[in-house]
Amino acid sequence: MLAALASDPDARVRAAVCELLYEFEGCGPEGADLLAGFLCEDDQLVRIKAVSGLALADDARCVEGARQIGPVDRSEWPDTWLLDAAPRYAQRHGG
Repeated sequence: MLAALASDPDARVRAAVCELLYEFEGCGPEGADLLAGFLCEDDQLVRIKAVSGLALADDARCVEGARQIGPVDRSEWPDTWLLDAAPRYAQRHGG
């Protein structure tokens, strides 16, 4: 069901699926695969949450995904937890 919604033509539906998976830390390999599919979304916040979800799922694709986020003005972010997910992953894995 989520896989079908993850490829829905409506970007708002895809964003909602990404949000759901990002918030569910135990999403497993299938959920991580779906999150990886959001790394090319036009919406930067969706890409950021996909990277964070991958990092929480302990998936190495978060590192490359972080490169796809694009420039972010950190002064506009009150909390950088989401933005720092990939570096935390790399630190946990000795990189």
